[in-house]
Amino acid sequence: MAELVEKRTDFPLGWTDASVVAIGERPNAPIVVTLDRRFAAVKPRHRKAFELLP
Repeated sequence: MAELVEKRTDFPLGWTDASVVAIGERPNAPIVVTLDRRFAAVKPRHRKAFELLP
């Protein structure tokens, strides 16, 4: 999470958002369930992008 927050200085990625990304990266999850559309700009390590639901 610290790496994500430090790496994304151009994008306001807080600790909560970084934890969602880190948890999604761990099992190579393709989907994130969120109402926050800013996640479309986050590029996880294992995919080009997360699929956002709903």
